[in-house]
Amino acid sequence: MKNFLLLVLICITPGFAYGVGSYSKDLYGDLNIRTNHSFGDMYAGIRGSLSFLNWQNKYKDEMDVQLEAESFNFKSMVGVNVFVGYQSIDKWRTDLEFGYVGKYSEGETEYYTEYNTEKTKFDLETFYLMANGYYDLKNGLYAGLGAGLAFVNTSIDTNVIAGNSATKVSPMGAIMVGWSHKLDEKVTFDLRYRFAAFHGGNLNIDTGAGTYIKTEIGFIKDNSLSAGIRYTF
Repeated sequence: MKNFLLLVLICITPGFAYGVGSYSKDLYGDLNIRTNHSFGDMYAGIRGSLSFLNWQNKYKDEMDVQLEAESFNFKSMVGVNVFVGYQSIDKWRTDLEFGYVGKYSEGETEYYTEYNTEKTKFDLETFYLMANGYYDLKNGLYAGLGAGLAFVNTSIDTNVIAGNSATKVSPMGAIMVGWSHKLDEKVTFDLRYRFAAFHGGNLNIDTGAGTYIKTEIGFIKDNSLSAGIRYTF
């Protein structure tokens, strides 16, 4: 009886542990247990990126009356991102990505008289943390979606009145398409295009006597192309 129960246990255990092991019989009818299946692989990687950002600054007074607006189109920034993830045994891949989009700076000088000038500098810098999901298509192509948080720091400095800076934490969403190619058993080259969007926040500049100028940055659209490698453990 004990031998029969032991045989039943050996036979059904691989069925519950599918993905960890399998079994087969040899020529003599004996059972051979082996572990030739895998749940998947962990990986980590790094990419360099070139981003082109689009947004609009709207300038309003303390009464919320719009003074003017300024558009920024396809402003280029160089960044980097690192990620760690999991590759399943099917075509799905997920990872957590921390990245630096880059920094954009622009200065402007207005001449009122020969000796009276106003110099203004505007900076926008972005970091982000995002969870991504990818599906591998054919011939190395893949598509994916991402969701996370963007950390946008903006600042305005001027030689006439006190400047200001602020950091906005905004939800961030993205869609991606890319191509990957195995360089060897462990290392994969990765090329990715991503469209992402997030909010830039507002920034107030005190002009004195209870008045201020509010800069509304609005939604920022990021078109980025990145290339790098990922290493499978």
